Amino acid sequence: MIFALIISLALYTLILWAVGKTLPRYIEKGVKGLSSAIYVLGYGAYCTTWTYYGSLEGVQNNGLFYFAVYVGPILSSFLWKTILYRIVELKRSYEITNITDLINVIYRRSEKTVVFVTCFLFIGMLPYISVQMKAVNSSIRFFSNTEGPLLFGIDLFVLCSFIFFTLFFGNKKLADKSDQYGLSTIIAVESLVKLIGMCLVGVVVLYFLLFDQEKSVVMDRLFHDDPVFGSEVFFSKTNKWIYTIFVSAFAFLFLPRQFHVSILELKKKSDIVKATQYVPLYLIIMTVFIIPISLYGASFLQNVQASNFSLGIPESLGLHWLSIIIFLGGYSAASGMVVLEVTSLTSMITNNLIIPFAQRKRMEDIFKKLYFIKQVTAVVLMILAFLYFEFVAKNFPIIATGMVSFCCIFQLAPSFLGGLFWKGAHRLGMKISIYSGAILWFYTLFLPGIIESFSPSSPFIHHGPFGIELLKPYALFGVEEFDKIGHNFFWTMAINLPCFFYFSKLGRRLEESNFVEQEIISESLSTVRFLEQYSKSLKRFLDKEQAGIKTEEIKRKFAIEDKVGVEDFCDLVSYCESYLSQLVGSISAEREVQTILSERQKTAMEKAKRYMNDRNVMAREKLSGLRVLASGMAHELNNPINILDTSTQALLMKLEELKKMKAEGVGKSEIFDLMDELEALSSVVRNGSRRTADVLSTILSKTECSNLIVEQENIEKLIKSSFEEAKERERLTINVNFTIHCALSSFIPCSKRDLTKAFEEIFSNSFYGILEKAKEDPIFKATIHVSIDQVRSLARIEISDNGVGVKEGELPMMDLPFFTKRPTGKGNVGLGLTMVHDIIHAHSGDMKIKSKRDGGLSVVLTLPLVR
Repeated sequence: MIFALIISLALYTLILWAVGKTLPRYIEKGVKGLSSAIYVLGYGAYCTTWTYYGSLEGVQNNGLFYFAVYVGPILSSFLWKTILYRIVELKRSYEITNITDLINVIYRRSEKTVVFVTCFLFIGMLPYISVQMKAVNSSIRFFSNTEGPLLFGIDLFVLCSFIFFTLFFGNKKLADKSDQYGLSTIIAVESLVKLIGMCLVGVVVLYFLLFDQEKSVVMDRLFHDDPVFGSEVFFSKTNKWIYTIFVSAFAFLFLPRQFHVSILELKKKSDIVKATQYVPLYLIIMTVFIIPISLYGASFLQNVQASNFSLGIPESLGLHWLSIIIFLGGYSAASGMVVLEVTSLTSMITNNLIIPFAQRKRMEDIFKKLYFIKQVTAVVLMILAFLYFEFVAKNFPIIATGMVSFCCIFQLAPSFLGGLFWKGAHRLGMKISIYSGAILWFYTLFLPGIIESFSPSSPFIHHGPFGIELLKPYALFGVEEFDKIGHNFFWTMAINLPCFFYFSKLGRRLEESNFVEQEIISESLSTVRFLEQYSKSLKRFLDKEQAGIKTEEIKRKFAIEDKVGVEDFCDLVSYCESYLSQLVGSISAEREVQTILSERQKTAMEKAKRYMNDRNVMAREKLSGLRVLASGMAHELNNPINILDTSTQALLMKLEELKKMKAEGVGKSEIFDLMDELEALSSVVRNGSRRTADVLSTILSKTECSNLIVEQENIEKLIKSSFEEAKERERLTINVNFTIHCALSSFIPCSKRDLTKAFEEIFSNSFYGILEKAKEDPIFKATIHVSIDQVRSLARIEISDNGVGVKEGELPMMDLPFFTKRPTGKGNVGLGLTMVHDIIHAHSGDMKIKSKRDGGLSVVLTLPLVR
């Protein structure tokens, strides 16, 4: 039978490899629904050998309580869309490569904490990986009925098979950024195989329950009479349900492997909605047969371990082919989890530990060996998990060992969820929360588990360190009302959560914003050394040709000169760091860029960022005051102007009567001559009042700021439609070569109405400059070019024209109220760009106006991709 298992496993591996190579081709061809199905099935990685074997073991001891770890994800499914959408936007903006990057993105300048979390998760996931080895080892021993030595036989075979699966299907080369579906396809197939296996054995059991009278009577008697399945045990443990539901709900989304399948493997945001619909159904089907299988096994397989009931049932019935399918399903459950978990952990270790260490020590050679280092790290991780399995996990049930890892990831819950949805979250609160949670988890779960496996009667466990009863790891400070997992959950909620909120508020109060003088922004910074060093950095991770192409692309994109202003330099650095983070993760990218920058550049950038924040606040306050003033003036002046207009109309009517009198020869001629002069004067007054009313109406329209109704809008389509509308409004008589280059893949959250108004004003300003240039040059060819790019979490929109431009001294006044270059009466009162500035800042963005060296004007807008 062992030989048959090995052959079956080898064939199964070849099938997985073939499917992983061929199925992605059909996805790339656009086969409808295939990509979504693979994404949804990827969530099945949550159902590991814990589900396949551990739940059968759990039913024997805790009844229905085994289902609690699935109730958590099912009940929280209505929150998946809200949580995952937020993370997906961050992932697209900051090129997140693993779950620890999320901490660095939410809480800036948190490198040391990210390193700590990486080590914490490395240790915390060892029990879960060891559970998979234990379950597969147990299933093979069921067929072989032998005991192998520590480093040979079955144990070694399991370790080697997992290492092969991970190295063969898991880790990719560092710069491999192609849109490949290989790993996600294999995980989806494995999820399908384990579902089929569980359903097949469940159907067999249900057949005997329904059609075999003798066996159904025995199982019915067992369910009602046996103390294991009696109502007291079967429907008890309600005090454990609450904390298990909370812990499992968070673990379902934030375990490293679950984060990988839900965020990193996501191709379309719409697939998240499908996941919320079908994944709960998958979990229900996977677990609904656990009870009947457990009942059947307890009734007729007294000599078989509870965890192997699913294998023992078909064997006892002579269905050896079904036993092999069940074994492959169990192996799929284990290997899928191990491949994803180890791949995620090695990515964290490489990006957060190895690369930063090499950067500090200037170990240039190591960057060319990163793929090999990742493979070695994966092997070391699995060997450590194997040792944990041999010396610790063998002494505890599968569920108890797996919950240790669940509680590990739960220590990050306040920091992750708080950082995503609470504006008051601060990195000080995050650090204290994570550090305290990690210490609690290590002291109350991980460490006593290791000690207990070697010495069950250890004084440390039963009497506390140095005999201090209050420090007993399973009854800290005298809290004895809970089991081990409940005890850890209690202290997490009692210490970890309050620490997060208290120290976040404290951190906010301690933060001071220092205003920076304008002179800081006016200085220039050299780009030559920065780009030279950045090119060298790229060559560490890419080949020379790719690095050179990317460097030249950056030079063209930012029109690099020897020296640029601080704000332009900040844009350049942000873009370079964003690209580098795609290769090595945000932590290593940030560190690499910091090593390139000089101290003067770092200081200038830091001060510039604080200055721009202060300037934006002041600008919003000034513009708000201006709106109030202008609006009040317009409304106050409108009333007398209306009266003046009405009076002049009445005066003209009287003059018409006097004209009739003149025609009839009534009165003296001198009086009628005076009447002619009054008529002319009244016409002037009326035209002047109407002009004044038009100007005030313009002021009102420019100063109105509607409440933002933010929706996801396609920025490219929005700009094109704004150009056409502005062209129609201005009745442009000259041909304009309008081009647009969009390198942005995601939509922008914005108010379509307000942003359209802003773009129309920018284009209107460009049209005026173009028309003035056309008057000077008869063969002039007008062009307007729009470039849309992504710089970290911002969309950068540059609108350039080749019109007359402005003088260098006029640039700072371009967005000031009432400043205009147009002659009086040309339909502009100098509030167009002021309104644009107001709208962009209402979107938490920024606007810069630049004069081009070859003539023309360039307006650069930055808008956040995430609100």
